[in-house]
Amino acid sequence: MRRKRARAPLDISADPFRERRRAALHERIQLLGGQFHFETDSPRLLHIARHAYAGLPPHRFRTPAPRFTVRLLLTTTERPRRAIDLESEPPPVRPLAGVGILCGAMDSANFMTVSPQQRSAVVVV
Repeated sequence: MRRKRARAPLDISADPFRERRRAALHERIQLLGGQFHFETDSPRLLHIARHAYAGLPPHRFRTPAPRFTVRLLLTTTERPRRAIDLESEPPPVRPLAGVGILCGAMDSANFMTVSPQQRSAVVVV
């Protein structure tokens, strides 16, 4: 009989925003002169990333391509659904910046953060 190891209780203070936890779904796509590693727990967001870059010609590199990580997060915020007007423009992105970090927010639940120096980004929808 095989014994199950007892799991240590989750220490939320060690990783309060769960940014160090490994995502369940991954996709590597070579584009724009780099190798992008998309990671998410949402099959829908991974599908959007795949669809966005499908059909692009493959890139060939003489040197190893720089690697970038893009984490896609789906919020769990329950908001009332509004009818989507396909003719209207989405809300404008409000750009923000800090020391070496670029950010943009459309509203309280949709934003992105890019750290070019670390070659990483987080997109939250």
